[in-house]
Amino acid sequence: MALPRLAAKLALPLPSLRRRQAVSGFAVLLAQLPLHTAAAPPTLRLPPLEEGKRRLYLARHGETEWNVRGLIQGRTDNELNERGRAQAAALAALLAPTPLGIVASSPLRRAAETAAIVARDHPAARRVEEARLAEMDFGVLEGTAPPGNAAYAAVTAAWGRGETGARWEGGESADEVAARGLAGLRALGALGPRGVARHTLVVAHGRFNKIVIAALRGDVAKCNEIPQGNTCLNVIDVDEEGNVEVVAVNIQDHLKLLAVPA
Repeated sequence: MALPRLAAKLALPLPSLRRRQAVSGFAVLLAQLPLHTAAAPPTLRLPPLEEGKRRLYLARHGETEWNVRGLIQGRTDNELNERGRAQAAALAALLAPTPLGIVASSPLRRAAETAAIVARDHPAARRVEEARLAEMDFGVLEGTAPPGNAAYAAVTAAWGRGETGARWEGGESADEVAARGLAGLRALGALGPRGVARHTLVVAHGRFNKIVIAALRGDVAKCNEIPQGNTCLNVIDVDEEGNVEVVAVNIQDHLKLLAVPA
C-alpha cells in the first residue's frame, strides 16, 4: 500500500518528513506480525528537551530464542528471532520522529540488528558499534537458566548488599561493567560535558542497561531493581556540565502494537 493511502486508512496526517518517517516505520511493522486492528503509530511522550541539554535513548535489543528459553546470553552472539525483529520495528516506529544524530550499539548481533532496523528511518545518523557496550560477561553461567542456579543467586544477592565487585567464574563484576559502559557512552559523546549529537540512540543489553542506569543514579547495588524488557527504552538527559537525569526507564508502550503480549 502506498504511503498516503496507508496514512488515509489510519486517519493520520502527514505534516512533516519526520511524521512520514514514523508512518513508514509503522508500515514496516505491519508486515512483521499480526497487530491489534486499531493499532496506530506509537507516540513517545517525554518532557521537552531543555536548551543546552542532550538526550540519550538507551534501549535493550529485541527478543532472541535464548530469551524465550530463559537462558543467560552474555557474550553469546545470538540473532533476533521473528518476534524480536517485530519488536525492533515497533521501536523504530516509536523513534522515527526523533532527530537521531547517532545510532550506536553493542557489536553483538542481537543489539546491532535492532539498531540497524531503527536506523533505516535515520539515514543521516552516524552508525557506530562500540565494544564497551557489550553485555556483561557471565563466564561459566552463559547458556544456563538463572532459576535454581545457586551461583547466579549468590552473586546477584551480593550486589544487592553493596558487594558490587562480586563476579562469577570467568565473568565480570557489576563494577567492571559500570566502568566500561560509562566509558563507552562518554566516548560516543552520549555522556559527559561534550557531545556531538543532541539525540543519541544506544542499543545494548538487559544486565548492561540495569547496571549503567543504577550507576547513573549513584548506586550500582540497586541494579537488580531496574526492569528491562526486550526493546524497552530508557531516557537520560545530560546538561552542558555532564550532569545526568534519568527521565524514564523501561518504556514499552510501542509493544502494545504487537498482537502477542510483550
